[in-house]
Amino acid sequence: MFKSLGTRFLLGVIPILAVSFTVIVGGYEWLSFLEAKDQLKRDFEQLTASQSIILGEPIAFKDKGRLGLLLATVISARDVAGVAVYDDEGNELDRFGRLEIRSTDLHRRVGVNFAEGDKLRRVGELFIIVSTDRLNAEARRRVIYEVILVLSLLLFGTAGVVLAHRRIVMRPISQLRDAIQQTRGGDLRLSTGDHGDDEIGELITAYNAMLSRLAEHENALRDSEERFRDFAASASDWYWETDAEHRFTYMSDNIESLTGTPREFHYGKTRGDFLGDDCDRAAWEEHHQTLMRHEPFRDFVYFREHEGAPSIWVSTSGVPVFNDAGTFKGYRGSASDITEKK
Repeated sequence: MFKSLGTRFLLGVIPILAVSFTVIVGGYEWLSFLEAKDQLKRDFEQLTASQSIILGEPIAFKDKGRLGLLLATVISARDVAGVAVYDDEGNELDRFGRLEIRSTDLHRRVGVNFAEGDKLRRVGELFIIVSTDRLNAEARRRVIYEVILVLSLLLFGTAGVVLAHRRIVMRPISQLRDAIQQTRGGDLRLSTGDHGDDEIGELITAYNAMLSRLAEHENALRDSEERFRDFAASASDWYWETDAEHRFTYMSDNIESLTGTPREFHYGKTRGDFLGDDCDRAAWEEHHQTLMRHEPFRDFVYFREHEGAPSIWVSTSGVPVFNDAGTFKGYRGSASDITEKK
């Protein structure tokens, strides 16, 4: 769907960055929330333990005035939602705040003891409710802050990755692409620049080596073609090719100077189209069977006769041509005018 390497890179990097930032920040916040909740539990246990001692005397003597002051101090503590004290018979002596227990509350009932001499006597019970609303609200606020932080980190992180990717990866790749698209001559080799020791540098080096090898092959091919043309022009033979139906598809340029017939005149015709009426039918039939068996032949002689073309004696040789799959494609060979020898 996405053809651009840069686009696919971003689609691969952005989810990784998003998941990484979310896991790191989310994990940190979750651990912070658990630590805060554990601290709240420790404070709650310390509060109930201390108050169960402090409230012993006013409960034992039913001192409601002092009891009220002490409970007012307890209810003013952070996160305490409600507190109540009861005598040893379960009768409520005083209360502050709400005593309805919510699913998120921390609550505890502890016995209150009073020291009489060297003995402790249970005089009542303390009930405290601590709300986690503040802790949960702070956690929600921190989640919002952290979401904003994650989005900001993702934005700046993505921008940094994109800039680095463009500078380090895409720029040299674009240079390589442009050079390949403009291969119309000239020296197209690229400089490795700052990428001498990395993968981009290796790619550029390989590309330059490919250009050098390609140039060598092109020069060798050009020399070979020129050499072939020179040999063909100076030879007394002409070269030909046929297709799988034995129709001529190629004639070398020198055939017109050797036979007086343009090479285009032969295209689409078979060798049999040039046989005269008084040809050696037995020799032709033997040659035709050789062609049908796709075998090479040498020095097949026939009298070439056709309307619009000079009549000459021809000696020809050829070899069959097959593709990589072994399918017969036609023949390739040479021929010469032997009229003077006849």
